[in-house]
Amino acid sequence: MRTVIRAPIELCAHSWFRRGTLFRHGLEALRAATKPLTARDILLSMQAARGVTDATAHQVRVLTNGLTRSLVNNQGKSVETVGEGSPMRWALI
Repeated sequence: MRTVIRAPIELCAHSWFRRGTLFRHGLEALRAATKPLTARDILLSMQAARGVTDATAHQVRVLTNGLTRSLVNNQGKSVETVGEGSPMRWALI
């Protein structure tokens, strides 16, 4: 039997959103929204609220993926998808 030792996953720390606050800031953005939003739209409104203007494409992509996972994990509890298709649009329950 061969044992594989993997390198630890490096968590990407962002100064804009501390660990555990990404979903809560996303909920605030959904509360302020007048229509269902995509995860990217939610993230862009979160960044605007925090005054972030210098985000790279990679940072936006990483944060959008993290927010999407949080939304999927909380689907049916506090958020729901609206309509069909891709990208998913999210609204509060």
